[in-house]
Amino acid sequence: DLPPDLAADMYWWVSAALRQYLLKSIAASALDIDDLVAEATASAIPAGAQDSSIDDAALALVARLEARGELSAVSLVRFLRSGRINAFMAGLSRHARIGIPAVRKILFEETGESLAILCKASAWPRSHFGEAFLLSRKYFEQGVVPTEVLDATLRFFDELTDDTARSMLRY
Repeated sequence: DLPPDLAADMYWWVSAALRQYLLKSIAASALDIDDLVAEATASAIPAGAQDSSIDDAALALVARLEARGELSAVSLVRFLRSGRINAFMAGLSRHARIGIPAVRKILFEETGESLAILCKASAWPRSHFGEAFLLSRKYFEQGVVPTEVLDATLRFFDELTDDTARSMLRY
């Protein structure tokens, strides 16, 4: 009897292990395997397994912005700037088409590389990614980002191709 969000995470962990096994065991395209594994694991996740920690108002706001075509890097960074963390997480989840638990993990990841991958895959400009990275560290860690960490994270973002980021995000 696992909570739905933990069960969903576990399905994705298993799918990652399965993908690695398949890539090592058979000669198949990584993208084909990604599609098959994503389809299989998504079908096993219980319907309605929503993250209850994100308030309904944030979800409704994000849905309205998306319906009007206004859900963008600009609006998401604006949420962070104003301290609207739930709206930012809900918006990032919707914008990137990944679950809120995955967004939460990405935001707490130490190096910022996962956020760089997500932002690059979502076609964010470098400036918006940089601002989101710095602001996320303000809210989700202990404040000031050392210059060398910021430089390394921005360099990672710059060197990452759009196609590679999209492929990594799908995984």
